[in-house]
Amino acid sequence: MIGRALRRSLVIALVGLVVLLAGKSMVQACGTVVKVTYIEDSPDVFVIEYPDGQDDLLLSVKIDLATSAAGAYVDTLYGPAKSNLGEAVEVGEIRGFAEGDQSGTILFKKFAAGHRLNMLVDLDDRGLSGEPDPDHLTGKEMEGGLVTARFRAPDGEAEEMSGAFDAEGVARLGSRACA
Repeated sequence: MIGRALRRSLVIALVGLVVLLAGKSMVQACGTVVKVTYIEDSPDVFVIEYPDGQDDLLLSVKIDLATSAAGAYVDTLYGPAKSNLGEAVEVGEIRGFAEGDQSGTILFKKFAAGHRLNMLVDLDDRGLSGEPDPDHLTGKEMEGGLVTARFRAPDGEAEEMSGAFDAEGVARLGSRACA
C-alpha cells in the first residue's frame, strides 16, 4: 500500500516536472514564434513580428537572401531604416543591408511579445527568377531566402530557429504542428 502511494506520488511529480519544463520552453508546441513578411513598396519593407514569444528573449533576426529565387540584394543605401517603432521594440544595431549585400542582421535590445518592427530597405533581384522587372521583387521571388532568429534561452544560453520565405514572401519560424 505504501509502495503504491509512493509510485503514484512519483508519477504525479514527474508529470508535473514535464509540464513545468514544457511551459518554460521558448518554442511553443503550436504557433509562430517569429514571422517576417516581405512587402514590395517604395521602399521595400520587412515586417518582423514576434507574436507568440516571451518579452525580451528575441535577440536578433538575420535575413539572408542569397538563396532566394531571384538572388535578391540591397540596391541602394536608402536603408536600412526603421519605422513604426514604439517602446516595445528597441533596435541595438543593424549589420549588413549595405549596397550589394544579400544579408543583414538586426540586433535587438528589447522586443516585447506581440509587437512588430517595420524595416525599410530597397531590394532588387539578379534576374534568377526570370521576372521581367529587376527593380521590383515579388513574394515569389523571395521564396527560399532564409531567416534565422536568435533567442536568449531560459538557461541564459542562446538558441536559434530558422525558416525560409514562401511564395507569398512570408517566413514563419516556429512549429507548424497546429497548422
